[in-house]
Amino acid sequence: MPSPTYITRFRDCTIDIIARQDSINWILNVHAHHRFSPLTAFLSVNYFDRFLSSHSLPRHSGSWPSKLLSVACLSLASKMGEPKVQFILDLQIFEPKFVFDPKTVQRMELRVMWILNWRLRSITPFDFLHHFVSDLSSSSSSLLSASSDLVLRTIRVIDLLGFSPSTIAGAAVLCAAGLSVDFVADGDRQGAPFFYERVNKV
Repeated sequence: MPSPTYITRFRDCTIDIIARQDSINWILNVHAHHRFSPLTAFLSVNYFDRFLSSHSLPRHSGSWPSKLLSVACLSLASKMGEPKVQFILDLQIFEPKFVFDPKTVQRMELRVMWILNWRLRSITPFDFLHHFVSDLSSSSSSLLSASSDLVLRTIRVIDLLGFSPSTIAGAAVLCAAGLSVDFVADGDRQGAPFFYERVNKV
């Protein structure tokens, strides 16, 4: 997770929230174009946020530093989560204004990994979805897909960075299943057997 002060820095306008939204939109567009897994998109934004939480980009150099960081984070995430690695130039679509050569992106990848202390195997909400979905539905594939979509939608919301991956996963599953936290917490175990206990054990 990013540092605890990361959200505060956005609220204080120390970090450009518009640049973050533009970067996430670009990542999601490329993710959809190449049909990457939801995990790849989530990891990309995770690396992006963790980098910015401990290292500032130049604010008076235009939008290219943020774009370079986005490309590097998506490239790293695709190497972690995809069976087939895309060429760096193939990732740079939808925004022809900035196209970085592979060596430049690779140098940025090394910088990102160094800033993140080489910790690229982040715990994400996707690590918990199967665990939670199995308690709620016999048609787990459709619920899992809907829950994954909801998790992806959360990555744009700054305030949700303060919640643990398991909490986001649990909330996404409940929402996708059409349940409320009150429904589960009130002790009704017919629709959600032992789900509440499992969420609280994580």
